[in-house]
Formats: sequence, C-alpha cells, structure tokens
Amino acid sequence: TPDQQVAQLQISSDRKLPVLFGHSTRNYYTPRFAWCPDCLAKARYVRLHWHIPFVTCCEVHSCWLLEECPACQMRLKEPDILNGNCSGCQFCLEQAGSIPVPSGDWLLVMTSTIIGWLYGHMNTTLIGLPTVQTAALLRVLQGLRSAVQRAGNEWDFHHVPMGTPIPNLDIVKQRYLPLFERGCLYATAFRALLDWPYGFWAFLDAYRRRPAAKEESGLRREFGVLYISWMMRFWKQPAFDFIQNAFNDYLVDRVPVYQIMDSSRIQAYPDLVDRFDYLDRKQATAYLN
Repeated sequence: TPDQQVAQLQISSDRKLPVLFGHSTRNYYTPRFAWCPDCLAKARYVRLHWHIPFVTCCEVHSCWLLEECPACQMRLKEPDILNGNCSGCQFCLEQAGSIPVPSGDWLLVMTSTIIGWLYGHMNTTLIGLPTVQTAALLRVLQGLRSAVQRAGNEWDFHHVPMGTPIPNLDIVKQRYLPLFERGCLYATAFRALLDWPYGFWAFLDAYRRRPAAKEESGLRREFGVLYISWMMRFWKQPAFDFIQNAFNDYLVDRVPVYQIMDSSRIQAYPDLVDRFDYLDRKQATAYLN
C-alpha cells in the first residue's frame, strides 16, 4: 500500500535493492508463477514479473503466459523451469504453444506499463495515466478489478482480447482467479485509468449500467462494491485523493442531487453540497438548519 516504506538492501557502496515485505499480499506477489515458453527458450530462469498477478501476458512475444504444463496440467516449480522439462511428464517446456495477444491490445499496454513500474523504466509513450505514486495506481487497479468482477457478464466495458478463450468474468465469491479471468479483469480496470479522468468517468457510466444485481437505492445501488468498499473504506489515504476528487466531480456532474444528499458521501465530503446547482426545499432546510 502507498503508506508502506520499502526496505532497501545495500549490495555495494553504490547499489541498493528493494526487499519484499515479509507477508506480501497475493494481490501483488505470489509464490505461484506463470511463464512464457519463448522467453524460456532464450534463457531458463524464472523472471521476477512472472510472480506478479497483474502480469498475465508476455510483452516481448505478445502472448498469454502459461500457468501449468500443457501436457499433464501439473503446476510447475522453479526447478522445472531451470531444467526446461516438466518433472511430472518430462515434456519439453520450450515446445509449448501459446495463445497470441493482438498487437497494441490494452492487455499488452497494461503489462508493458506495470513492468516499466516494476523495473524502474516508465513507458513514456503512454499518455493519460494519473501522475501519482505507482503503489497507489496498483492499489486502485486492484480495487477496480474487484468491482469489475462483480459487475456481471456481458458488461459493455469488459475487455477480452481477440482470440482469448472466453472467461467467466462474473465472479462474486472470493477465489483464485485463473490467468485468462485475471488478465481480462485487470485489462478492463486499466482502461479506467487511461486518459484520466475521462476514462474513469466512462468506466463509471458503464458501471452504472452493469447487469449484476444491485443494492436497493442511492449511491450503493449506482456503484455497488466500488463505492461501499473502495471509495468509502480502502481508498481513504491522501495518496488516493486523485480518484476521490475525480469521483466527486462525476457525482456533481452526472448523478441526481437527491441520491447524494442523504448518503454517507456528504458526511465524508461536506464541501460537495456547495458545488450543487440546486437543492429542493426539504434538503435546503436541513442543510441550513
């Protein structure tokens, strides 16, 4: 999270390396890994970014990563990668086929961006992302993904790269997300960060039309878990002011005032009231006491 301090390991007089947290969350790093057979053919070792759940494709070879042996479906371990063979069936991993991702697809753009953050070389060709801490952007991606997976299938903002086996994107219960599901959900969430804040506002427009079951009324109905859990709980630190401000701008511009006045949002951001063009008489009386 943005408020965590990253420890540094002094390797030499002029070189430091970041140290992973002792209890890394599975949202950012997992002992499991996915792998690219073309990368493996070049050098047999496990790349650091293969352990990052946000990364589900190879930006170098424009293909989906693999999570298991294609011959026996066994989950691979690092010695398998180093030896180049599945320890279960002896399949040569470099011969595995992969599913291509179309050139320029948002999944590839997202992967290139995250790897740039991870290795410290930002993708300067990508424009429109919020200019905030990388840790905050990753946390926002996590929250947007969580909201997306509860939005229902056939939602018009979902992004599924051409040629991808159609995954189940309507995921209510917490469980391990297979690679295709995870990649499509994160690519959809990433679209909301592009051309900031307009991409986020387009995301909110689409999210309000989601097919999934909704709450009874108010902002909880309009924005579901995105509002209840993330806006009002998990994104409260100053590092997330950029998304809170963009959300408030959206509320003032596109949501009827009566849905906002009786919400907990007004208690958290009382200055919102001063931005409305009008209130009805009952609301004005209550506001002015």
